[in-house]
Amino acid sequence: MNFNASLAGFFIAAALVGLVSSVQPGMNARLGAAAGSPLYGGLTNFCVGVLLVLVVLAALYLRGDISGPNVQQMATAPWWSWLGGVLGAFYVCTAIFVVPKIGGVNYFVCIVVGQIVGHLIIDRWGLLGLSAHPITPTRLTGVVFVVVGMLLVTIGSKAESRNELKPQVEALPVKASP
Repeated sequence: MNFNASLAGFFIAAALVGLVSSVQPGMNARLGAAAGSPLYGGLTNFCVGVLLVLVVLAALYLRGDISGPNVQQMATAPWWSWLGGVLGAFYVCTAIFVVPKIGGVNYFVCIVVGQIVGHLIIDRWGLLGLSAHPITPTRLTGVVFVVVGMLLVTIGSKAESRNELKPQVEALPVKASP
């Protein structure tokens, strides 16, 4: 897919989602700690999300932009299409427990690599009802660069954390005043 200026807003929106998602694990962990368990932060995340989606749906329905859900059509959806909520819960719960251990940058760079590799496979065969896109040498090279970037970020983090244990600046001797 070539970059098209008319799609620029969608690319910006996707980047904003990435930016916003970087604060979500910390928010959930903080809320969960206040509630007594990190999982309460995740539960609250989903409850607030459901309320927000209900408000948006109600507003769109009242404006006449959408009709009620077609429950009969929903019943014909493939079984795996119902697992999105399970995967969302897995994502949120994993973030709550993993981010404090490995840090946000390490977590998200690993997520990006996983998403890119997963989407490369999905795109190649047009899985999940999406259109197929070939794996070109250019796309594959880009994925390799992202994987190398992930390795540099995670290896760099380990080296930096070892250095944090050492004093960064030698203490200067203090002269006694006369």
